[in-house]
Order: sequence, then structure tokens, then C-alpha cells
Amino acid sequence: MKLTSDHLVWNNCLQPELIEWCGTREGQFSLSNDLKFREIIKLLWDKHLGSLPHVHDTYKIGSTVYQCRDHPAILSFAQQQVRNYRSKMGQTGLDVVEAKMRTFTTVEERKDYAERMILRDAFIFETPGATRSESQGTFRGELVLRTFAFHLTWALSSGSSHGNPAGALALAVVSVHRALTAWLPGYDSIKAVKETSRAEKNAAKKAIEQTETLAKVKKVKGIAKNTSDSFGEELASAVRSWYHHTSQLKEKKWDQICMASEVFLVDIARAGAGPALKDALKTSKGPRVEGSQSLASADDDDDALVLSD
Repeated sequence: MKLTSDHLVWNNCLQPELIEWCGTREGQFSLSNDLKFREIIKLLWDKHLGSLPHVHDTYKIGSTVYQCRDHPAILSFAQQQVRNYRSKMGQTGLDVVEAKMRTFTTVEERKDYAERMILRDAFIFETPGATRSESQGTFRGELVLRTFAFHLTWALSSGSSHGNPAGALALAVVSVHRALTAWLPGYDSIKAVKETSRAEKNAAKKAIEQTETLAKVKKVKGIAKNTSDSFGEELASAVRSWYHHTSQLKEKKWDQICMASEVFLVDIARAGAGPALKDALKTSKGPRVEGSQSLASADDDDDALVLSD
């Protein structure tokens, strides 16, 4: 992609459709290994960029001619964008839960809230009950809807649909659960770990600057940015487990989930969000009315979860 217009086509057309497709898949942390990933990249390249007159159909390495859509740089760039999207989904869950925690004034209140939301997966319900059978609005808990809205900033700009976003919803659920778990001590333990790691790294850099020892420079460069609480492959099994449930939701439930989640589009941070966010901000006519999208009703029995308490 040589022209600025090419990047705009990728960002506004190809990438939204790619992420919309990714949202339908079960293996959210292994999308690059999905047998259909290369296929969808080729199809989307042909659809959105391959038809442009200034984009060549082929390229040559030595005497061998290859199809442009098979260029490894295209696949690599697409994989990078998907990783960025997944990482941002994890961060959105942290942001959403942190914003909720700011509504409490004490550590004990935050601890209590985190515990209550995690108990029997209360956070996934719009109206949690004493038991799951008494809960209503499965997968319409506000924290989940706010996090899932990040996926919609991309998916709503897609020119086509590849199915229900069961994988993206499962990813949002795991993102929120991870964030709530981090707040069980009454503070964001993930942020605390990151700040400690950052302080240790800065101290190491300062020591290097003082000693100017090359060996130590190399050692510091090798310090891992991720921690044991990173939003990574260690959560893959949890996403697959939730996918087992989200993939069973009926069309009516998907309509309710997506409609309720769209309300929170305007609250998504712009960094890393898709083009649908700009459209939502343009059409927003004022502050949202909390609770205006309540959809829990007596007909929720067909999306009940069969999980142990």
C-alpha cells in the first residue's frame, strides 16, 4: 500500500470486515493459525484493494511471479492489526471496570462489588439474581455490553456479515472477568504489577546509564513487557468455554445484545477503535440515559446458562 488512500481503504473497509469475521471465530487467540484466515485475507484484498487500478495483480522475486494477494507482508500486517484489536479489547475491559470502581469510595466497597459480580458470573446478567435461574438478561450485563461495544466500533462498519459475533462476545466476557478478578483486592492489581515492573525497568535503565555496561543494556532490553496478568493466550481456554455458550444464542438475543451495546459506543476510547465510533459520535445528540436499553424479560429462558454455581 503506497498511497494514503490505500491505507484509508484498508482502515475503513478491509479491516472492519476482517475484524467482523474474526469476531465470529472460536479461537480468538489463535486466529493467525485459523485455516480460513489466509483465505479471508485474500478475499478481502481482492474485494477492497485488488480492484484498484494502481495496485498490481502480481509481483516478482527473481524470475518467479506471485499473486499480490499472497504477499507475506499483507498477511503479516493483517495479523498485527488483529493482535492490536484483541489487545485493545482486553484494555477496554480494564477501562470499563475501572470506571465502575470509581463510583465507589472505599476499598471495601470495591472488593465487595468485584466479589459479587464474579460470584455465579453475575456480571454477565442485566439483572443478577440470587441464583442463575433467577437472573435475567444473559450476556447483557452493563460491563460486558460496554466492552463488547469496542468490537462494534469495527463490525458495524463492515460491508458484509460472516455470522454472529460469538467469539467477540466471549472475548468481552473474559476481558471483564479478568478485570474484575484484578480488582478483588480492592484496587487494580494488574496496574499495580505494571507500575512495579515499570519502576524496576526504569531503575535498571538508570543503573545502565551510570555504568554504561553493554551487557547490562542487553539484559534490560530483554525485560518482558507482559506480565502473568497479560491479556494473552493463557486465556484462550476461557474464551473457548464461553464461546460454547455464546454460539448457542438465538437471533433474537443477538439483536438485543447488539442494540443494547450500541448505546455505549460513544464511551469507547478513540485509540484503536474502528470507524463506526466516529459515526456514533457524529450522530450522538446528548448524554445517554442509563438503563434506557433494559431488555430483560420473561422470555429469557432460552438463553439460560448451564453452569455450576
